[in-house]
Amino acid sequence: MERVRICVGGTHFVTTRETLNKYPRTPLAELNKSCDNFDDSENEYYFDRDPAVFACILNMYRTKELHVTQALCGNAVRNELEFWKIPETVIAPCCWRTLHQVDQDKEILDSLNKGNMKGDKSEKSCHSWRFRVWRCMEQPNSSLTARIWNVILALMILLASIVYCLDTEPGLRIMPENGTDEYWTYRYAQKTNIDNRILLLIFTDYNKIIYIIDFICLLFFSAELVVHLLVCPILRLFFCSIINWIDILTVLIGWSVFVLEEGSSQDLFEDVQTAFYSYMVFKSLYAIRIFRIFRLMQSNSNLRIIFLSLMECKRELILLVLSFFILATIFGSFEYFCEGTNSKFESIPLAIWWALVTMTTVGYGDMYPTTTCGYAVGSVCALFGVLALTLPVAVIATHFSDYYTVNQWRSKAKKRKQRLLSGECQSQRE
Repeated sequence: MERVRICVGGTHFVTTRETLNKYPRTPLAELNKSCDNFDDSENEYYFDRDPAVFACILNMYRTKELHVTQALCGNAVRNELEFWKIPETVIAPCCWRTLHQVDQDKEILDSLNKGNMKGDKSEKSCHSWRFRVWRCMEQPNSSLTARIWNVILALMILLASIVYCLDTEPGLRIMPENGTDEYWTYRYAQKTNIDNRILLLIFTDYNKIIYIIDFICLLFFSAELVVHLLVCPILRLFFCSIINWIDILTVLIGWSVFVLEEGSSQDLFEDVQTAFYSYMVFKSLYAIRIFRIFRLMQSNSNLRIIFLSLMECKRELILLVLSFFILATIFGSFEYFCEGTNSKFESIPLAIWWALVTMTTVGYGDMYPTTTCGYAVGSVCALFGVLALTLPVAVIATHFSDYYTVNQWRSKAKKRKQRLLSGECQSQRE
């Protein structure tokens, strides 16, 4: 039995020729004393490779199964397998996680670094002052000034959202004075079937304080949008952002609402009906300014992680919606026929609505079973709803944990890199 001595990275291994011949046409099976890696003085083969991975590969020749330890990096294992011409398919199923975990971490890092990569690409194509202003607005953690600006932006977004909600509060609207024609018309219209929201906009006036705050917010976001557009190094990147398009539409709709409100108060419109309908349309569309809250994802990495985790789980979420629809259709149909004497279950679509409310454990109480068969179907429906909701939550939590862990490593690595760079700059100055 011929023994073969192999030295890999300073670590010595001893095996037999019979063991190496189990995988022919591989570098280990074709070893001979005439190859360049043979050392005559030591009577061994020397390779300047990773000894830890080679130990696993040599065990594969012995057991015909490749097992790798969790301490090894998946890329290191992949590089060694490529050098020794061993396919990845020979890795045992119990060790797949070790090999492919690095691929998942790379995908997460690419998602987290997507915004920074755009900033790096545009840095070379703009003047220094424009880039500093753009970076301050686009990358919240780039400097102290950027952090202060994004705190102000977050406060203005929250203020604009609060003002938008308070503007619909009847107690904060100015009612018509008692005894006036507007007052009696308002009281008469309340007894009709006219929507209360329309009555609120027609017969009541906006609060002056709320109006001034809303106008200040509109000016702030208009100026922010103009500056952001002027300093953006690559306009294509600016118009490719959905959040920027939300800002553009919000500002345009906001000024349209302002012009219509001022024109109506000054009686500048001849066709009052058309102006009112236009005002109602723009006022309804103005609700999209609530989506400005998504701008906070740029300054809060945890919010961005939640969004990325949900995007990563989109297949599971689609499967959840389909499962709910199928189960709701089944239980709704059963409940419709079980509650034949119940007038509230007038059709199967209404019964499907009841099933969805029951499966999500909301239970509005507008529809409920009254028969024994209906009770049984409702119990099973609620049980299946809880089970259907629980399974995807675990998947989403796992993805969030992976993103959060990688983001923590990434943040620590960035801070350490910044400390090293600042230390090098100080040493060069000295």
